[in-house]
Amino acid sequence: MQKRRWYDINSELAWFFEQIQGMQNQDRVSVVQGILTIINKANPALIEDFISNYRMDLYHHRWYDSDPYLWLIYNGLSMGGKNLTTEVVQYLKQKTQE
Repeated sequence: MQKRRWYDINSELAWFFEQIQGMQNQDRVSVVQGILTIINKANPALIEDFISNYRMDLYHHRWYDSDPYLWLIYNGLSMGGKNLTTEVVQYLKQKTQE
């Protein structure tokens, strides 16, 4: 049985997350800031709640665990619900068209 990541349920989000991994750092920073802005507008307490309830992986099992902002997006967004995920996907679609 293959383990599935929470975002694999949304094929578009999973695809965009894979693209983020391959981005140059300067491009990634812009995208991450945009996603964090969307999360903060939708639910300002979401990030704080996630940080309070979960600790960052000290062993860095996944590529994004060593960057606190990526860690927040990849894990914290899982608590945001379908509407927030949809909004982030729309933002990422827009970014790829620029």
